[in-house]
Amino acid sequence: MSTHGPHEAQFGLNAAKVRQGLIVDGILRRTLGPLVRPRGPQPPLAAIDPKTVLVLYPQLIGDVVLLSGFLCGLRRRYPRTHIAVVGQKFLDELLGGQGYYDAFFEFRCPWRAFDYSAGNLRKMALLLARLRRRSWDLAIDLRGDLRNIAFLYATGARYRVALDGTGGDYLLTHPLRAPATAKHLVESNRFVLEALGGIMSEPRLAISEADRTWARQTITELVEPGKRIFAIHPGTSRESKHWFPDRFALLAEHLEARYGAALLLVLGPADQALGASILERSRARLHVVQPPLGKLPALLASCDLLIGLDSAAAHIAGAVGSPALALFGPSDPHVVRPVGQRSHVVIKEGFACRPCGLGTCPLGVEKSCMFAIQPADVLEGIALLLGSTGDVH
Repeated sequence: MSTHGPHEAQFGLNAAKVRQGLIVDGILRRTLGPLVRPRGPQPPLAAIDPKTVLVLYPQLIGDVVLLSGFLCGLRRRYPRTHIAVVGQKFLDELLGGQGYYDAFFEFRCPWRAFDYSAGNLRKMALLLARLRRRSWDLAIDLRGDLRNIAFLYATGARYRVALDGTGGDYLLTHPLRAPATAKHLVESNRFVLEALGGIMSEPRLAISEADRTWARQTITELVEPGKRIFAIHPGTSRESKHWFPDRFALLAEHLEARYGAALLLVLGPADQALGASILERSRARLHVVQPPLGKLPALLASCDLLIGLDSAAAHIAGAVGSPALALFGPSDPHVVRPVGQRSHVVIKEGFACRPCGLGTCPLGVEKSCMFAIQPADVLEGIALLLGSTGDVH
């Protein structure tokens, strides 16, 4: 039997989602559990010498950055093993050139992309059929999601390893329960890798010389020599994590006046309207940059500071060693904060509803955790962060 604990605290999950998962798990445990549970004793994880490994990771972009340290350690643990990764397209855009894996299978995960259309479900079925035609010695899931674990089982992998977040241990040969202290995704990833006999690396993104050249040329065309470069990335995955255009606009004016920095407004494909709104409201000189995702690490590595939200940009900046300040609202920073000594989080306490996975705040905008963050709070965080790097005294 699975021993369930404070899942939402450890995995950063919304309590309602955890309850739903456990209800489904209870039904499956009683009906399918006796039929699918592995028979007999299993070898210790660290003793397994797999020829093929499959890693399932259909998470968001920021989580993918945090995965880099795990994949690096996994490659060192199994240097001659064929390692394949299943994930959304952007995972390969960010990590494909890092040398961590040998094959990539694109998976528009229905429960991550919220796409349960017949066409996407058919693609998932075809992917599973393709995976089942191969022989996988070891399959790994790092999020402890019952749906992910069911996917692992359907691949037919001989050994199946996952954290037990919302149940499904009967579908695994090696269910793992991370200690309560392993709240951050990096720490829970570390726990799994150490169970396999590996050693974790810190999340890092190597940058090619071609991408560094592109970043230098892009910045040279926009910014006069000798100026510090501050990047502002206002986009994030859902409305409840957004800050506000008028506050970004005011913040940009203060940064330009106080630090004399050149300001890059870094926009993703879905940020066009948001960017236009900031530009319309701000008197600061903002240089718009819209880099492909694969070149964003090089751009942020060339900046003296990134100001962003709970989004991929802050994680990428941390992974390339640039100072990053992230504004957090509904997410628990103990689970998903950017890593690195040069990262800082601005967050307002006193919101018992955190963590929250809702798209919009049911309390209304003016009572939301993001509305509570003022430009003065951000400026204070920037002063602390830059002071700690020695760039500003």
